[in-house]
Amino acid sequence: MRLVGRRSVAGSKLIERLRRAISRVNAGIVGAKSAPAGHGERDASESAGGRSMADFALETGVTPEEYVVSLLEERGGNQRQQAILAETGLNRSSVSRLLREMEANGRIRRVRLGAENHVYLPDAAPDLAGPEDPASTADI
Repeated sequence: MRLVGRRSVAGSKLIERLRRAISRVNAGIVGAKSAPAGHGERDASESAGGRSMADFALETGVTPEEYVVSLLEERGGNQRQQAILAETGLNRSSVSRLLREMEANGRIRRVRLGAENHVYLPDAAPDLAGPEDPASTADI
């Protein structure tokens, strides 16, 4: 790590990113903490490779987990994974990892329907279990 003055180069970059995020908040570009409104608003620098989880938290004022839960609550408890990807502006692997961790913690449930994943709040997830006794449906 190279030092510039008393700060490292990495520290200088972090400070600059924080300043930019604060100036965007002050300019009203980023939504307020309590309102996940403005889903999908991204500037050109974010659209290329997606933004990091830390940038997301700084810009929105909520963690990505809280954002996903509030998004699902707004949308009736379910949403396509692709829509969550577009709404957050995070890259594909970050969203997949985030949802996998949330599913492991019981905060959401993912269901594969055809070629896409649907994400549900636990109470809104469809019951996809088949009948317990296969013989009971043989006459249907």
